[in-house]
Amino acid sequence: MVPTARRDAERGLRAYFERAGYKPKDRRPLSFSRGSTLGTYIGLSPKSWKVDASVTIRAADDGLDVSVHLEIDSSGQIVTPKEDEFWRIEADGIEVAMRQPNALHSSHKANETARTGNLNIIVTVIVVAIMAGVVVGFLAFLAS
Repeated sequence: MVPTARRDAERGLRAYFERAGYKPKDRRPLSFSRGSTLGTYIGLSPKSWKVDASVTIRAADDGLDVSVHLEIDSSGQIVTPKEDEFWRIEADGIEVAMRQPNALHSSHKANETARTGNLNIIVTVIVVAIMAGVVVGFLAFLAS
């Protein structure tokens, strides 16, 4: 339950999603999207993954009942702990936006951490592949 006015919660959520790079989706109120299918496959950051977000706000006895549904496309990804952390921070930011509409909360640091982690994995794979190629080439040279 969120003990705040509906209009304030909507304003805070819209502002959060806009700052986080989401665009309004369709004509439905409080429906957003970010990223693309291509970004899901080739992006180094979870911020480029395809995400659809929808928010439902209902009146409750002690405030508002707010539910946020994030549909995250992680196709083609091996989700790392840093990327899990990114989504946890994103969810925390959404909660802060509902409770404190004027508060600034950013997942930028988590985004950079996840991107750096993925880049490190890619560089490591390339270096190992080059080293393996050199060893195999050397062994092939010795065998001939």
